[in-house]
Amino acid sequence: MASRKALATIIKLLEHTTTKPVPEENWDTWLRVLAPLNDDLAVEAAMRVVRHTTKPFAVPPGAIYTAAEEILAERYPSEGDAWELARQVARGERTLADLPLPVRRAAEQVGLFALREILVGDGTTRAHFLQFYREARRQAVSREALGKPEQRAITEGESFTIGGC
Repeated sequence: MASRKALATIIKLLEHTTTKPVPEENWDTWLRVLAPLNDDLAVEAAMRVVRHTTKPFAVPPGAIYTAAEEILAERYPSEGDAWELARQVARGERTLADLPLPVRRAAEQVGLFALREILVGDGTTRAHFLQFYREARRQAVSREALGKPEQRAITEGESFTIGGC
């Protein structure tokens, strides 16, 4: 969960790169938006945003959250690499259990029969696989972006609040 200390670091970064600082009365909103992220990820995402911000205007907290999701997505194989992993399953070089979760989910959704068909170059199967993979990776990143209490609540079917909302 992003802390006030992390937020202070982020605000300081932004103040050095934008002409308009984030007013302290807006900090609670920022904390609520960034609450699911751990401190290190939130600061790393803010650094990425600062590095790519070319205008001196204020940055919304959603830009930092989006950058954090991009950082998390980079932990998973690219679409091309995911497709190659699926092809390795089809060739019998690895098993579904060996695959990263989003790749495995996409392979399961396409189906083992269709995976075997990819050896003959079925472009339709590849397109379906990539569509399933994009969604599975997006879901994995969304779950990973949540803090541990939120993940536990989702797993156990409980309700939860973000940032005290």
